[in-house]
Amino acid sequence: TFTIAGRNNAVAVNTGNTAGCTNTELTSSGIDASATLINLGSMPISSGVAPNISAQLLTISTNAQNGYSLTATSSGQLINSSSGFAIASSTTPAAFPAATPWFGIHACGLDVSSGTWGASGTTTTRGGTALYGWPTTTTAVTLASDSTGPIAGTGGNGLVTVEYAAAADATVPSGNFSTAITYVATATF
Repeated sequence: TFTIAGRNNAVAVNTGNTAGCTNTELTSSGIDASATLINLGSMPISSGVAPNISAQLLTISTNAQNGYSLTATSSGQLINSSSGFAIASSTTPAAFPAATPWFGIHACGLDVSSGTWGASGTTTTRGGTALYGWPTTTTAVTLASDSTGPIAGTGGNGLVTVEYAAAADATVPSGNFSTAITYVATATF
């Protein structure tokens, strides 16, 4: 099974995943997420403030003896379709820049590689140590994997918190920005 659950405004990013994700950030106040929609609100433009944050909890359960992998692809960059302006991101997870418009996701959980996504418990501010990446239409990113099974989706195993973060500056034109992400959970028999 594979489920996605949104996190409501001003709650801990790791709600429901404290065994595998020790991030201490809160989702931004007034920003809710559902299983199918992430709202990042009006992005902050001051380089001295944290980006807007939203989150989802992805839960994977499988009886496969060799575990699972969770990957993501996207429809493209976070873009304003009216102006064609896109907010920068990286297919290779990187630190959120201190003074640059940026967008990405940060995966956290027991089955997430801290070498790829940064260690859990980091503070998400511009210039912080959590690593953010964004897949393309052709370049998937691996969010989590476990080579042993079965996976029960409990005790941190099979639970992946995905934190979305975005920030802007005065160079970003106003308007609505959007993109889509596709998650694929693959059991390994």
